Amino acid sequence: MKGVFAAIRLSFRAVLRSKIRSALTVLGILIGVAAVVIVVALGNAVRDQVMGEISTFGANTIYIVPQDNRASGVKDSTRTKLTEDDATAIAHDATSVSDVTPMSSTRAQLVVGDKNYSTTLFGIAEAYFSIMNDVVDRGLPFSPTELRTKAKVIILGETVRAELFGNEDGIGAYVRVGPYPFRVVGILKKKGQSPFGEDQDDRVLLPIGTFRTRIMPSSQNRVQVIVIGRRSDSQMAPLLRNCYRPPSQQERS
Repeated sequence: MKGVFAAIRLSFRAVLRSKIRSALTVLGILIGVAAVVIVVALGNAVRDQVMGEISTFGANTIYIVPQDNRASGVKDSTRTKLTEDDATAIAHDATSVSDVTPMSSTRAQLVVGDKNYSTTLFGIAEAYFSIMNDVVDRGLPFSPTELRTKAKVIILGETVRAELFGNEDGIGAYVRVGPYPFRVVGILKKKGQSPFGEDQDDRVLLPIGTFRTRIMPSSQNRVQVIVIGRRSDSQMAPLLRNCYRPPSQQERS
């Protein structure tokens, strides 16, 4: 024990004899520790920011789009068509899926009084909100009745609302899309720009059935895209293992 105390006394004496060198050593240690702490904090902040931006347009999502048919390695001019029945089958058969929504979109002109604005319309189903992490900030999301009856109702993104209604929220007002008046039932919570520089608030949502009958008429419940929300613990490869079906002859034609 005496040897330990003697070593401590010698250490203190050495530090006191070389004050400048000791101060520089302590300063170097402090700078090194501070640099490590700052780098780790910046890394965590960047990671959180990136994950937050990714979550705004839907994490754990898979997009299914029609694929060109091929015969003997040559691409055919026809494509396999997607329908709402495909979305229903995936939701029923794929155990790793949390939610599924069919979706179609197009550009359209919206008119309110003497104001008009061109934006993107998305036809969606109820599960869209949970898959894409969308929240109705004011008003209400589509009711099951509105979705089932193909009601002429819409939900506006914040950019569209500001362009058409200025300082008013627009809830309950009517917006004309083509020849049809649509009632505004909700305003989406502001998301801002995506990581790709896209304005995520420049869009309008409406029921997929309404989109198919009023905006872009299509037969056989056809849709452009099917969006899948997969469970966080699921693997992507087996996700659709039991849901694939070859295109029918009618779909090829």
